[in-house]
Amino acid sequence: MKVLTQSTRYDLLRAQFNLDSQSAMNDEMRNSLNRIFSYVFNHTKIMYLEFIDEKVCCNYIKFHHANQFEEVSYMETLKDIKNFNNFIQNIKSIKNAPNIKPSIINYSFWMKLNK
Repeated sequence: MKVLTQSTRYDLLRAQFNLDSQSAMNDEMRNSLNRIFSYVFNHTKIMYLEFIDEKVCCNYIKFHHANQFEEVSYMETLKDIKNFNNFIQNIKSIKNAPNIKPSIINYSFWMKLNK
């Protein structure tokens, strides 16, 4: 039963990320979304795109930091967050989507990473 649930969750998330479609997405955006999709599927219990919030994005950065950015560089990790933010706000048009800004001047975002 658990395998069936995981399979259904995988298909549901994958459809929401539009990773199999031939959309106007560039390779960088597709790669970013693939990495975030993989993280969300393997390290959370989230089933719907709307539930990916700033905390999940902070945990995504923390995950790569804990792995010393072996798979993905620090800059790529931040680009992933920016690309995901663009995806949920502009492509998916999700209302109340978190406005995640991992810029240097966003002090509150960086303080959340220290928690």
